[in-house]
Amino acid sequence: MKYPMTKKSIMSKVALLTLATMTFLPAYGSAAGDYLKNFKDFFKIETVLSNFFDSNNKTPYRTLATKIGNDFAQYERALEAITRSPHDGCATLAHEVVEYSRQLFSAIYGIIKKYEGKDTKEVHNFKLDIKRVFDPEVAFEKIISKLEILKKKAIIEEQNELVLQITAIIAEIKRKRDSWIKKSELQLGMGLITRFSC
Repeated sequence: MKYPMTKKSIMSKVALLTLATMTFLPAYGSAAGDYLKNFKDFFKIETVLSNFFDSNNKTPYRTLATKIGNDFAQYERALEAITRSPHDGCATLAHEVVEYSRQLFSAIYGIIKKYEGKDTKEVHNFKLDIKRVFDPEVAFEKIISKLEILKKKAIIEEQNELVLQITAIIAEIKRKRDSWIKKSELQLGMGLITRFSC
């Protein structure tokens, strides 16, 4: 009879410990994790943007512009909801990363909208406007730099899961940076001609 009582006592303690852990974890550092999860979702927009400049993609200009706009609006709504939650130091740094990215892609989307409905004669002007707001090497390096600062803070605060999350995001951003840098002027120009012609 003593055995079931001991087993029940152990199970109660395990359940209590699990409940305490689950209650504690979301409160500590959750905003930073939410920002980064949201930031990873933002990669979807970057993928559509990359397709926009791909001459092999024959999707019409308006279709891709609408997709980028819808994804961007969804991203901003999610970002706004997280911004209202409590913040610690890591969350503030994570917010800086996503806010910089939001501003960057907002500027790019603004240019895409500006040229929607125009013809191929506008390709040169489009390229000039994009270059003015988006240098892939500089933009991605700035994001990586901000993430490295966040990673150092997360290491100091021993937020190991956050460190893993940041490390994975940095690797993904480096991959995307390298992909953008490899695109030559000719490839980007051909991509734009294709897009304006669709």
